[in-house]
Amino acid sequence: IYPWDVALEDNRRVVFETLSNISSSSKLLERVAVGYNANLDRIVNALELFEFLKIQKPSVQLNKPTDIISTEQDFIQTFTHFFEQGSAAERFIDNPQLCQKIMEASLNINGSLSVGGNAALMSLEFVNEGCDVLLGGVIGPHLQQLLPPKLKTCRQKVLNTLFTVSFNHSLQDPSDVIHLIMEFPKGAHWSGIWSPRANRFIVHCDKANSRLNSLEYFHSELEAFHTNLIVLSGFHLLEGEPENFRKKRLNEVLEKLDSVPGFIPLHFEMASIGDSAFLNLLGRSILPAVNSLGLNEQELGYLYFSLGGSDLNEDRKPSVAEYPSLVNKYFKDPSLPTVIKALKFIYRITESETTDNESVFRELLGKRNPQDTRFGHFSRVHFHSLKLHIISIKRNSGWKIEEARRGVAAGSLVATRKACGIKGSEIDLKLVELLYDPQTSSLIHQYESDIDVDFVITPVLVCKDPKKTVGLGDAISTLGLVHQSYRQ
Repeated sequence: IYPWDVALEDNRRVVFETLSNISSSSKLLERVAVGYNANLDRIVNALELFEFLKIQKPSVQLNKPTDIISTEQDFIQTFTHFFEQGSAAERFIDNPQLCQKIMEASLNINGSLSVGGNAALMSLEFVNEGCDVLLGGVIGPHLQQLLPPKLKTCRQKVLNTLFTVSFNHSLQDPSDVIHLIMEFPKGAHWSGIWSPRANRFIVHCDKANSRLNSLEYFHSELEAFHTNLIVLSGFHLLEGEPENFRKKRLNEVLEKLDSVPGFIPLHFEMASIGDSAFLNLLGRSILPAVNSLGLNEQELGYLYFSLGGSDLNEDRKPSVAEYPSLVNKYFKDPSLPTVIKALKFIYRITESETTDNESVFRELLGKRNPQDTRFGHFSRVHFHSLKLHIISIKRNSGWKIEEARRGVAAGSLVATRKACGIKGSEIDLKLVELLYDPQTSSLIHQYESDIDVDFVITPVLVCKDPKKTVGLGDAISTLGLVHQSYRQ
């Protein structure tokens, strides 16, 4: 019997002690390179921002969320959609005047300025865990001051030509890129609607990271760095670019990845993407070329449907217009069987013999044979939701199930500490609750399936009153990777 087979009668202490014991072993990762996005985050309360802007939700029914924000109505309806779901999302603003209006309004309310961008946030976590880290991203002078001296950066000056703003006249350099993090608490009320959980809505008009401007600088320093792992992020920012440019940059990314030795694993950290066509392209090109993936429940839902997943209750392929409502229906608070089904589908899609994937590879890579690239080594997913986390690994793939146990436990604990703002090793159990019943399953799930995948599942001690939500997924994935090694 696994230690998770306990009754849910005030067993938070049991869960905490078990997670702590499992994750207490020494780290397995020494050197890691992380790209391709870094920026400054301006973090504010979403409702205070709307109050300052004197914006309210219109009384008429709004349309679905937009993939890119061009107007104030796009801004309102997209925020409303995700606020009502309690889901995280990120969108590009392609209207400089609107972006300036929103950003400048954020300066007139309470807020903070901190390190942002998936790559930069994961780099900070890796440094905290004792790793030597190389960070590739758009790193301006103010951001550089916020990074620890031990963190090695690919320092280059890349202008963010679309928009720049000065915070208290201390940011004058346009290579300091700003993203606005609009956080909202659980139970927040706005214009007659309320949020079922704490989360954030992110907007930006960042052209430098959106074009992956650090790509070439980052890969030029990889060989000399002698990394044990490469983490890739920031691809979601390409969503604001034209289709031809997206394909061009993904082709250049794949060419760079081809030069990475096979014994160095590649991890892809996902983020919010609204364009299903782009998400399909990303899933059929980058995913088969990497070894590992990190994502949350909403990202899994959109990825599942964008790659051709059927309605989970009906044997039919939904239309693109149905994706937002279906993600809300099945992945807002997904059941374990729903998550397992979606993950198994992702594994099948990334198999090297999948014809659609090979056609995408041939389109992006020209005449090169996909079998001559890193194509077809996808073998690990770290999934995280509010109440449960999963690390799944393909058997005989180079990842070890014992290490997956430690990784998923460590990721669960860091989520609790980050959300509650806890600095030490202990957790005040009055601040947390269990929303997933560990009695429903053992800690380790081994499914006898055609894809031969093991699933390691753990509950999360959910913070009742989260102090922050941004960066939690990055921290979760980082801790999972720190506790796992890859042996080709």
